[in-house]
Amino acid sequence: MMEASCVQFIEKLMNTSNFLQGIALETLEYWEPDLPPVTILFAAIGKELTRRFDSMGNESIVIVFELIEDAMNANDNVLKSAVATGIIEAIISESSRNDELWSRIESQLGSTSKHHAEGWRNTAV
Repeated sequence: MMEASCVQFIEKLMNTSNFLQGIALETLEYWEPDLPPVTILFAAIGKELTRRFDSMGNESIVIVFELIEDAMNANDNVLKSAVATGIIEAIISESSRNDELWSRIESQLGSTSKHHAEGWRNTAV
């Protein structure tokens, strides 16, 4: 069973764009009748977010990265860990070969998200 806070977070992300909704639903359908591990679902969202970053509207980008930062600052260790190891680490992996893309994404990260991303990126690269 997925934690309620993770489900609520996914629902908020899905409301920001059709493609995030699509990748979340696709991942959920793939794992039916079970639920995917939360980090798998969040990683799929992070990868898709990176792939589509340049085609997203500025308003959607701001909302998505505010949601990510809020989750990273939450008093919910399950949500915080899922966002860090799922979404943020997937963003880094997906953008690792494109420094310009990474720079654009990094500029959208809040301070807590950026701190985790920089630590992970320095060990992953």
